[in-house]
Amino acid sequence: MNEKQKVGVLSLRALPVVIPKLKGQFGGSETSAWLTAKALASLENLDVSLLTRHHTRQPRQQVDGVEILSDWQLIEIARESLAGVAELQPEFPWLKIRNFSPSLFWKIPVLAAVRQFFPNRSYELRENPFIQQFDFDAILLFGANLVSAKAILSLKHKKTKTILLIRANAELNERFAKEDDFQNEYGERSEVVRYAISNASQIVVQTEHQQRLLLDHFHRKATVIPNPFDLKSWDQQLSNVEQPKPVETENYVLWVGRPDRFHKRPLALLEVAARCPDIPFVMVLNRGVQEVREEIELIKTQNVTILDQVPFAKMPQLYKNAIAFAFTGSIEHEGFPNVLLQSAATSTPIVSLDFLPDLIHRSGGAILSGTTEMMAEDIRSLLLNKEKAEQLGRAGRAMIEQHIDMHQYAVLLEELTRDNE
Repeated sequence: MNEKQKVGVLSLRALPVVIPKLKGQFGGSETSAWLTAKALASLENLDVSLLTRHHTRQPRQQVDGVEILSDWQLIEIARESLAGVAELQPEFPWLKIRNFSPSLFWKIPVLAAVRQFFPNRSYELRENPFIQQFDFDAILLFGANLVSAKAILSLKHKKTKTILLIRANAELNERFAKEDDFQNEYGERSEVVRYAISNASQIVVQTEHQQRLLLDHFHRKATVIPNPFDLKSWDQQLSNVEQPKPVETENYVLWVGRPDRFHKRPLALLEVAARCPDIPFVMVLNRGVQEVREEIELIKTQNVTILDQVPFAKMPQLYKNAIAFAFTGSIEHEGFPNVLLQSAATSTPIVSLDFLPDLIHRSGGAILSGTTEMMAEDIRSLLLNKEKAEQLGRAGRAMIEQHIDMHQYAVLLEELTRDNE
């Protein structure tokens, strides 16, 4: 009998997805990482571990067939979480705040207290001792970023195959390839992104568009595998009638994202809501740029309800009770967003401002509006024409059932871990 292959999945902020009682911020990348780990663990020939990090010490444990390996470095957590929020400087006052966050109240004093004893190297492309202590046949890395680049560097002298999963179009920005001093809105630098893309053993992209960007800008080939989605678990949550409603509003338009001006673009959603004063809108607003969050609170119209981050277990009901899902993500920064898969799986019609992944667009389960004015009209048309709304919902659901298969997703990734290219 062949020995099982050891596969690692690296996602430092995924622990709150795995263990909901643990507090922490997470997003689509962390959700995908956990789904990926569970999908791979369902294959009998793999031993799968999730490598993560938390600000409290966590024991080794098994969850859904996945071994959870958790790092604990409070100083590094504070430092790395400042990327894109604050910029360290060599001279007084040593810190330039870009985007205020309440967590800075504890992070900055911690870093100030240890500054003279622990020089800051968190932004350097250097080896990660936590990863080096494990011997995997392959490791999956989410996003062309500093975390992935450090992992690739750490494993360069081992036989571990590094598989880089591109999460967003922004990671493939041509400026990363051509400009040595470019740094994007999230604090990722050209040196780091180029190293991750150039040195990964294999690369997986979510869409054909990303495949073209990668080849054109970085001259690397990639395998197209759409995001994972656990339809069985999602349906189980949908059927849980005892789950309390996350919001009392009925027949609302749902939006999920974080406050910023360039990626999720919630201010565009507010323009749409202002054009539909008689239609309720619900915004699930996760952590982001505090200045934009305050602007949203100030200018939102009365038909907009804001919810802070909603537990994942309650999200299916939130989609189920919506008449439509409004999407305002930009093509420059998005990839294949989980929110679109979640909406389609719930048979909730999607109305997008100006971008949809190819698979979603071809499914017939979404409307591509083009402008905020047209987006408002398209939303209103769904409210007036329930037959059209139901048709879009059925098409989106059919797309999930036909093209998004967890087992096939795991098999395709498993094949890459064994490919000796």
